[in-house]
Amino acid sequence: MAVEDQVRDLLHELTPYPPLGLDGAAVARSARRRHRRRIALVTLPAVVVVVALVLGGTAFLGRSDRPRPEPPAGLGTGWYRIADLPLSPRKLPLVVWTGEEALVVGGVSEKSASLEDGAAYDPAGDSWRTIAPAPEHLSAADFATAFVGHTLVVGTHDGLLAYDVDPDAWRRLPDPPHRVTWPTIAAADGHVYLLDDHDVTDEQTPVQVLDLASGTWSTLPLGPDVAAHGIRTLVWTPAGLVVMGDGLDSASGALWDGTRWVSFPDTDLRGSLWHWTGERVVSGWVASRRSATRSAALDPAAGAWSALPWLPVDSPSTLWSGGRMPADGPLVFSDSTVYDDADGSFTPVHPPEPFLTAPGLLLAGRTLFTFGGYLPDPGHQYDRVDQGTTTTHAWAYDVP
Repeated sequence: MAVEDQVRDLLHELTPYPPLGLDGAAVARSARRRHRRRIALVTLPAVVVVVALVLGGTAFLGRSDRPRPEPPAGLGTGWYRIADLPLSPRKLPLVVWTGEEALVVGGVSEKSASLEDGAAYDPAGDSWRTIAPAPEHLSAADFATAFVGHTLVVGTHDGLLAYDVDPDAWRRLPDPPHRVTWPTIAAADGHVYLLDDHDVTDEQTPVQVLDLASGTWSTLPLGPDVAAHGIRTLVWTPAGLVVMGDGLDSASGALWDGTRWVSFPDTDLRGSLWHWTGERVVSGWVASRRSATRSAALDPAAGAWSALPWLPVDSPSTLWSGGRMPADGPLVFSDSTVYDDADGSFTPVHPPEPFLTAPGLLLAGRTLFTFGGYLPDPGHQYDRVDQGTTTTHAWAYDVP
């Protein structure tokens, strides 16, 4: 029997997937290359095993156990299907919670085309409605968002966009006096606060303030040089506007109390993608013990730092958002785990479908949603082989 036939029979026995056509000469060349790399390929059975390893993705050198089947989608994970996206299949859409609906906008198609269309999902009725397309491509990378009343403001590399839920229309907002390339924004009392999340020059950029009603800009006085060589996040709190910094070695922060800037004490803790829980500012990225430093929380009224618990190191890591860490109230979704700042607990969240990656993610109350995403073809690990398809599937998970 030829090598090609033996390999095909072995793959058919080990996997449920269709047989693959092989070039016998290519198999031999592959064996010689592995021999030059000092891999022991001295007999025909060894060649067959290695070819099965590379092409079938189910056998390992020195192991004879059969592949472990993936769990059925959703079953045993706590997820339940909701109505599919009424849009074309996509990954990495921008997802924002209005308080009543999830807005799903843009993303990337299977052929890597940029998308602008969108839809709104109503969890109460498990129903969708299409909304006006955005004037430019938006995705999960555009995580600088804030609500002013019923108006969503999105910070992009080219300026600010606004989406008015009623009358379902997008518009461009006036350009700020100082250009911002990597925006972070916050909003309160009809005003949008804008800052470049890191200065690419030595010149410090002030916090710029847009009065949404009049369309006029102003600037706050220059304050402490927060995270001059790191990444900054604007967070609105009852104590005032807070600029949080993720420096190279530690977190930092300053408060604008309406009249002046007040710097917070130094800390050895770190953090990024900061979020207001209703009680304190917490890092949206929660460190595991693999990190040298714990993630931070800040009480802006008291000016006091505290450490977050370590993220469990055995958390699943395939449900990836491609950017922002969804958060709502005391809950933060970080590294496929929901952290509850109310009691310091963690809930590991396995993906609703095997190896689902890059969906649009949203936390609303105590429900985690996924919209779309990328599903690898059977037999291909998501992080090794770029063979798969985008999806319109939508799922919901009620956090215990």
